[in-house]
Amino acid sequence: MKKNSLSLHAICLALVFAFYLLPDASLNPAHAQNVYDSSILTPVDLDLDAGEERFFKVRKNGMSCASCHVKGEKHFVKDLKGAATSYPKYYEPAGKVVNLDMMINYCLENRLKEKPNTLGKPASNQLTLYVKSLSNGMPINVDVESHPEVKKMFELGKKLYWKKIGQLNMACADCHVKYPGHMLRGNGPLNDGTKPASYYPKYRTKSNKLFTLQNRFVGCNRQIRAETLKVGDPAYLALELYLTWKANGQKINVPGYGF
Repeated sequence: MKKNSLSLHAICLALVFAFYLLPDASLNPAHAQNVYDSSILTPVDLDLDAGEERFFKVRKNGMSCASCHVKGEKHFVKDLKGAATSYPKYYEPAGKVVNLDMMINYCLENRLKEKPNTLGKPASNQLTLYVKSLSNGMPINVDVESHPEVKKMFELGKKLYWKKIGQLNMACADCHVKYPGHMLRGNGPLNDGTKPASYYPKYRTKSNKLFTLQNRFVGCNRQIRAETLKVGDPAYLALELYLTWKANGQKINVPGYGF
């Protein structure tokens, strides 16, 4: 009996420490709204710093991302402020629709002569986070009529958003159109699908790591017991395009932070 009492005491202490020491959306109203508060030191600051380091890292060919995208550098092409507002979009040299993560990988391979990052993993997410943060405060402006391939992918994304899948027979719209604002198993309130693209990549306190929208799609598929796809799959890209279009006009504010 005494041993069980000690175990219960230890569990209670652990919960108290978790409540007071771990960043949690319930402790800060801003976090419940997925808003990053720069006045509070959180784990996502490490991801943002890591992304900046990767951006300025000089590669084997003597160049970095900054070589083309920081004014004053020898190979300067363009400032990246505002660049993230138009992705996903069709990129002619790649011959396909790309999101920001994929565009960065294209540059790594073709400009810096480096191996591309694995999409959805920390190296990719951190660099994407930093590049997107350069457009903070600017409204999303995705043009789904800009190219036939974009239009085609947009229609696919819209279809997938409303398509019921998995053992629970649910669609994205079931949570984000029918029940926005409701609590899901004690987690944060469900969003209405019009803002996530503006605050992802986001640090999810539930998982204690940085997520892109497509990382989140994987988690959602698991929750409804549906088959998951790899980050970067055309279906996930189409869904990201549709969600980003829904966020048109919303100002970018990354990193997001919350549940």
